[in-house]
Amino acid sequence: MNSPSRIAEEFLSFKDGGFWRIYNEELSTYLSARMDKLRNDPIEKILYTQGEVKSLEFVKGLPDRILSSLAEQSKKGNV
Repeated sequence: MNSPSRIAEEFLSFKDGGFWRIYNEELSTYLSARMDKLRNDPIEKILYTQGEVKSLEFVKGLPDRILSSLAEQSKKGNV
């Protein structure tokens, strides 16, 4: 199995690529559209959108949470 530091290095290398930039731009654009929907739709229609926004925020933050967990594992010596 890969060590936490090796996995983090692989991700950071991937993160510098064009695909990751485009992926994040698309995700941000879609999240922004959903936020506009929350602001502008009638209250009866926003419940589903609230769940969608929470899910998108989770997905967007997942890489940082994984890297944080890997850093913690490295500190504990689980290399």
